Amino acid sequence: MNAISFDHRTLMTRIMIGIVIIEQPIDVLTTNRALHYNMVEANPIQLFAMEHMGSYYWLPKLAIVLLFLALLYQAKVIKSPVVLFVAALVAKFYFVVCLNTYFMWW
Repeated sequence: MNAISFDHRTLMTRIMIGIVIIEQPIDVLTTNRALHYNMVEANPIQLFAMEHMGSYYWLPKLAIVLLFLALLYQAKVIKSPVVLFVAALVAKFYFVVCLNTYFMWW
């Protein structure tokens, strides 16, 4: 297999990694914008992080995202179609949440 041709699973893995990398700063920026307008975080885990970490509330989320990215990078190609479907579903769900928040607050 050369550098130009690769299978769809490798492409899907790379797309998911790209989506997660793009979504993280969008999520933090839109959350900060919502908080600027005195909105309250609906996610109880993030609310707990905000109460205890202040403006660094996003660090635990970043740690989880980095772990997810490391696992995707280690896998390089997700072999199981079920795992690929679940990973794609998680990435798409996060993408929809970020888009919703982005268009709500920009």
